[in-house]
Amino acid sequence: MKTVTLSIAVATAVLATSASANQTPAEIEQADSRMTASQDYRSFYYPKRPNQYGQLDYIFINATNGTQFCEEEGYRDAIGGSIGCGEDESSYVTYDWYQQRWESQSTGSKNQCYPVYRTITCGSSIPELP
Repeated sequence: MKTVTLSIAVATAVLATSASANQTPAEIEQADSRMTASQDYRSFYYPKRPNQYGQLDYIFINATNGTQFCEEEGYRDAIGGSIGCGEDESSYVTYDWYQQRWESQSTGSKNQCYPVYRTITCGSSIPELP
């Protein structure tokens, strides 16, 4: 998987204090001094979900996949993240609201970057930035 170094402001702060560029995929919890206990958040690196066949795949970025992932992890919403580039002729998952499950979606072969979550930050509320 190729990596593009674009990130949302909250995720940038988390990555700057808790992860290096060559870190292996892992879940990391990060506490920020600007947040109270009721405003906890957590960053997930290289998040995956099982598709309809039970195989783990990376998650496409769209308007609803981040929120669904975070709700499944016990958080209210996706509050940040960063983008990775998916490869041609691969499949990644997207959440199907009608079937209520994650399903594979093929990329085809258009020779382009397919946006998938490299990191996603979930939280119970949106943090206040200084």
